[in-house]
Amino acid sequence: MSIKAVLWAFAQELETPTQKLVLIALADFADQNGWCWPKQSRLAKFAAITRQACCRVIGQLEELGMVRRSKSQRTGSSEMTFYQLLMPSETDDAEELSRHAK
Repeated sequence: MSIKAVLWAFAQELETPTQKLVLIALADFADQNGWCWPKQSRLAKFAAITRQACCRVIGQLEELGMVRRSKSQRTGSSEMTFYQLLMPSETDDAEELSRHAK
């Protein structure tokens, strides 16, 4: 879990509480660079929604520019999905702070 990712997810203003909860769930699984690869069934359980609803919400988060989704090569009968939280970089954070300091 990345505290930075979780704090970022909590700070986002989203259209629905479900979007926010799924984003927080992704952040809870993310590493310090914002990458994670939980199964959608696990995310759905975390957010107390169906797997189909979770898939729909992740698509919404992609459209909002919060998440990028990519699939790995199929190995056997399963395919792993990777998610990247599109958090600002450390450089972006420093620039934002300097703008507010002026």
